[in-house]
Amino acid sequence: MNPSATQHRYLLLLGLSLLLATGCHPDACDDDPKWTGNTLPRHSVPREYDVVPVQVDGIEGVIVPAEAAAFRKRALSHGTWTPTAVEVAIFERSGCAERAIEGCRNNELRSEDYVRQYEGNHFPFGRAVYAYLMCEPIEGWRSQIVYVRDGGCCYISVDYNLDTEECMFYGEGSD
Repeated sequence: MNPSATQHRYLLLLGLSLLLATGCHPDACDDDPKWTGNTLPRHSVPREYDVVPVQVDGIEGVIVPAEAAAFRKRALSHGTWTPTAVEVAIFERSGCAERAIEGCRNNELRSEDYVRQYEGNHFPFGRAVYAYLMCEPIEGWRSQIVYVRDGGCCYISVDYNLDTEECMFYGEGSD
């Protein structure tokens, strides 16, 4: 798959936002003492915000409110919004998660084997439902924002642009 010019700009913005948010280049963060192994520090969802449990076609997840999603290290400056259960269902029925999972080498897991955290992100090219898929849920995933660096096929990030109906995968399945 050849990414479009818009997707290239988005990935550049994503990398720059990580650099600005963390103070280190993604490849150099492992030498920084505040990083442990391949796991980025987790940020608790502020107590005054409640995540919303959601289940679509037997897939379990939580909707992270916009105010809490802003704490995620990868959040871009274009802002966040809170997706509805209907928008989450549109994401799930788009097939983006399945394509990302199928793109992983030697992966026998199915979409139903992953739990999800859903967020809404604004980008220059539209609104996207962002889903973070986890085949091995990290303790507290229902109340904390989770992100694992280099998670291979077990931890997958997927954006689905509601305006253009395009999928973008991050990680091993994005080749």
